[in-house]
Amino acid sequence: MDGMSNQAGIDPQAQPNGGTQTDPTDWKSRARSWEAKSKENKAALDAANAELEQLRQYKERAEKAEGEAAKMRAAQERAEAVAKVAADKGLPANLIFGSTAEEMSANADAINEHIKSLQEQAASRRSSLFRDSGVPAGKPAADDKQAFVSNLFKHKE
Repeated sequence: MDGMSNQAGIDPQAQPNGGTQTDPTDWKSRARSWEAKSKENKAALDAANAELEQLRQYKERAEKAEGEAAKMRAAQERAEAVAKVAADKGLPANLIFGSTAEEMSANADAINEHIKSLQEQAASRRSSLFRDSGVPAGKPAADDKQAFVSNLFKHKE
């Protein structure tokens, strides 16, 4: 059969690249070299992936911290706005509500208007119950001592 191969023009010792077994190229050492390079590349890739994952974790933590910082800044700004409106309007801070300084101011004005109307109602009730001297209405004046003393000891029948 060997004779047939030769007759067909095929060299049984020929290599795929056209070389022969006597070719000085050591394919096993080259394969080992490429395998070693492949392992080095794989190790570098694994290290890069680990670093990338660590960077992703740092990014997530940073974004979370930025979100918390923004919430804290918003809470601080709101507290400052509440304190300013409370001082400007003469109300305690726990009565101030709203999400913006304008809303807080408008609500504080409404509270102050309500307080003013309550004070006016109380004043009108006081004036109907008492005269200017502070004596209840329907009672004798303090400077009319005679009438006061006589009314004091008067028997009601």
